[in-house]
Amino acid sequence: MNRDARLAQYRQIPPEILQRMPNADLNYIKAEVEKDGERHLSNLRVAKFKASQKQRWSSEVEQFLKFVVIAGGALTFSLAPYLLATKLGRSPIALTLGFVGGAIASHAAHTNAARALVGIKLKQSTEQARKAILLNQQEDV
Repeated sequence: MNRDARLAQYRQIPPEILQRMPNADLNYIKAEVEKDGERHLSNLRVAKFKASQKQRWSSEVEQFLKFVVIAGGALTFSLAPYLLATKLGRSPIALTLGFVGGAIASHAAHTNAARALVGIKLKQSTEQARKAILLNQQEDV
């Protein structure tokens, strides 16, 4: 008989029979059921981490998205440097300066936003870990 079938039979034993069982057998059954519960809980945690790991993009996709964000930001933020360069009378290099200035501004904005989001995510995960630890301590007491 395999382990799962044996544990299923243990769980179906009526409480009246459990009360009449010898302590050694009862302790063995309790230990086996607790081990199975811990194994099940650890499998759930592993599955949860695998699911969150699958949600992440590969580094190539992240680099491509970063390039797209910076290129889009270069187009968006290039208007102000372009207007400044045309006011100075340097129209041949105004477009180039506009794109370079826009790319620098976009890169700076993207880097700062990424840092802020990582900080927020770390803070949330730290608070979740603290709550889980406190919950475990309260359950133990």
